[in-house]
Amino acid sequence: AQDGAAAASDSLYESFMDASTDVECNNIIGKETVTNPILALVEMEAAASGDQAVAQSCIDYHCGVLVTALTDGDLASSSGTCTNRHDSKLDSQANSCICQELLTYAGFQASELATSTSTGTSTAMQAIYNQCGTLVTLKMQGMCTWESYPIWCQSTTSTVTVSSTTATSTATTSTGTKTATSVTATTSSATTTASTLTTTTSVTTTATTLTITSATTTVSGLRRLDSEHDPFLTQSFLEMVVHPVEAARRLQTSASATSSSSSTVDNADLPDYEAGDWSPCTCYQQCTPGVRTRVVECLTTACQEPMPATREACICDHAAECSVDTRLIVLFSVFFTQAFIAVLCFIFYFRALSQSSDDFIKMGVMKRCGGFFFKQMPPLLRILVLIQLVQILWLVLDVWVFGALEDSGYQSDCWESKDLRLVSAICLGLWIFQVSLGKCTKTYARKPDWLYAPDRLSRRFPFKQFRIIFRCLGP
Repeated sequence: AQDGAAAASDSLYESFMDASTDVECNNIIGKETVTNPILALVEMEAAASGDQAVAQSCIDYHCGVLVTALTDGDLASSSGTCTNRHDSKLDSQANSCICQELLTYAGFQASELATSTSTGTSTAMQAIYNQCGTLVTLKMQGMCTWESYPIWCQSTTSTVTVSSTTATSTATTSTGTKTATSVTATTSSATTTASTLTTTTSVTTTATTLTITSATTTVSGLRRLDSEHDPFLTQSFLEMVVHPVEAARRLQTSASATSSSSSTVDNADLPDYEAGDWSPCTCYQQCTPGVRTRVVECLTTACQEPMPATREACICDHAAECSVDTRLIVLFSVFFTQAFIAVLCFIFYFRALSQSSDDFIKMGVMKRCGGFFFKQMPPLLRILVLIQLVQILWLVLDVWVFGALEDSGYQSDCWESKDLRLVSAICLGLWIFQVSLGKCTKTYARKPDWLYAPDRLSRRFPFKQFRIIFRCLGP
């Protein structure tokens, strides 16, 4: 249902965001037995009667998932041949309907939505009706015109008309006979029912006696526990059974005393809550919001408020053995910074073409500031090119070397990403192109004399070698 929850303007977006942080909702979806949206709604129906009911947003979202699974042309269709307009399937499965089997789901009963007022008789259909309402069941009834006939629709039958020439008087006599037989059968049934009621009463009494006897026998066969180990033989429990009113009064008095004593203690003097470790982030799928939980307990009668959070929102990562996201962000930042500085260098060199040595006989403050940038921007540009070289080589090694090796254990999933292979190849190609362009510029374009800086012969290893590489990158 990402088709209806991918953007903030989509109808299911808010429901999806709320459902993704619902612990009970995530627990249901995480079950191995929940393999389709119908089973998810059945589990939600079962949880609604207990203390683990899911939020309404979870129900709304998965009702939308069910409708999408049944009606989206990429997942199911009337003809049995689907499209791939969302480009969410492999090319080999472009025309396959991966949700078509829901039309003949074994949990449904045949013809249970035969009329517009039908709510279903199977557990699965009743769960859909109770959780999603009539809107979804009406959509399912609207699919009864499909060529791929859903199981819940009315069974198609053919009517055969048979002509009869039997006399009317014979038919009347036959009807009378059937009526008399029916009355006799009814009387017999009433007599049998009365007899059955009498017998049932007797059997019920006997069953009750047998049950008590069996329970007594079972109890007598158990090993008797002393009051130290058996909570039902303690003095407090026996007093509650024998004198329930007095026991309740004592408990109320004790609770009041405890409450009054706790209220006099300053919150800062109370002990802290004991908080456990956070659980792994639970999400519907990779790279989406989720929720993680932890156990928070108070080991005394009162603890320092506020109580720490027992759940918080989180983001599930891609779970692939390939961590290059941060490096790609840094690499692209360096590329854009270098592009900006390269534009400034172009402007400076273009400005220098119209200047002569006479323009520098007398220099003001602005010209001195401009000269500083004229001199320092090209070296800064070369430093960024070297930083790019290190990053690109690192990326190429991860994708094309370590990623291509089977069972390398390091960045082993990088090779599987077609986009990552393409990005690394493009980055390497752009770096080689820009260095080649700078080399050609240095060879065929003369630098202005006032921008020339002679090389110092006093430089030693490794500064001398670094300087040679540094000057080879461009003018």
